Amino acid sequence: MSKKLLNTEAVENAKRNQIEEIDGWKLGEEIWARLSDGSIGQGKITTLHDAASGKSATFFDTVGSKFRTVYLVDLSREEIKGRRKSKGKGAAGTSVGIMKLRLTPEESGSI
Repeated sequence: MSKKLLNTEAVENAKRNQIEEIDGWKLGEEIWARLSDGSIGQGKITTLHDAASGKSATFFDTVGSKFRTVYLVDLSREEIKGRRKSKGKGAAGTSVGIMKLRLTPEESGSI
């Protein structure tokens, strides 16, 4: 048997064993998710998992351009309000940071 044929069989077996739906969530469904760092992701479910550690879903996060895996309890069909992911830039394109206030000796005495 050729190596290519063996790989094709493995792919077909994986497709047959893939979970199509679990706890009301389906493959290809558009979702919102709260990620482990507290940020919010959005995308379509690509894989569903029913593991001993818990039921979860993998989705392609269109906000962060990455595949993410989260527990099903962290999924929502509605937009999740809260902190969004940031690329570390402010509205004007400058780095986000803490502004330090510097006072002259005269100003510090008047506070």
